[in-house]
Amino acid sequence: MAIDLDRHIQSFTRVAVDLASSGAELAFGLMGKTAVSLKDDHTVVTEADHRVQEMIVQRLRRLFPTHGIIAEEASDMLKPDELERECVWVIDPIDGTRCFAAGIPSFTCSVAMLYRHAPAVAAIALPRPRMIFHTSLNEPTRLNNQPVRVTDRPLDQRSVIAVSGSELLHVPEYLRRWAGVRIVRDFGSVAYHIALVAAGKLDAAINFKGKLWDVAAAALLLDRAGGTILRLDDRGIPNRQPLWPINPKTYRREPLPLLACSPAAANQLQTEMT
Repeated sequence: MAIDLDRHIQSFTRVAVDLASSGAELAFGLMGKTAVSLKDDHTVVTEADHRVQEMIVQRLRRLFPTHGIIAEEASDMLKPDELERECVWVIDPIDGTRCFAAGIPSFTCSVAMLYRHAPAVAAIALPRPRMIFHTSLNEPTRLNNQPVRVTDRPLDQRSVIAVSGSELLHVPEYLRRWAGVRIVRDFGSVAYHIALVAAGKLDAAINFKGKLWDVAAAALLLDRAGGTILRLDDRGIPNRQPLWPINPKTYRREPLPLLACSPAAANQLQTEMT
């Protein structure tokens, strides 16, 4: 039976906020207390990633037994046959696991709900300082319940652009040029980077290896804050391909490289990147 999204979207949003906030707090309480290991792709994973994800999945199963769930960490609790459903929740229990493993609270818990293959609700929580970003298709992006927007200032030497540190060994030439004329930083989490752009605190964010769970919530936050998402090709150059729709059933963990920025910055950055 088709879901009446307009009727339920507020309750879906409240659930997303509660889960992201609870997940971030659970992770913060586990920091420094769980084992750390490497996955096959050489990314870091901890016991906390699994515990936070398990908590979120269990609560979603109770609340929405007819919805699907896709999440970063492999688990017997996830059922591939559910991914064709109209509503699919996308979970990143700890985005920024390297910071978490190092005892640095610059990580987020990210929760989004896809409706017919595109985000409809989103929440991202940072434990310390406590920052909760949320939005839905019918409301503005909020940070700690206050509406936020992308910045409209022009790019200059004071502009701050976030780039994930794990990607700095092999970068397009334009990033090397920017390092001399702009402030390039890494705050540990792809989702956090994009959320900060949505809140007007960063001018742009670039990632080359983010996955669906890294960007699903953040992309909606940016869109509802007036921002722009540009897909990047395998050379790191913007193209005209839309980010959505993405079918969770056929998604194969491929990277979703993108640039997140304000509309004002988009034209300037596209020119510099090509």
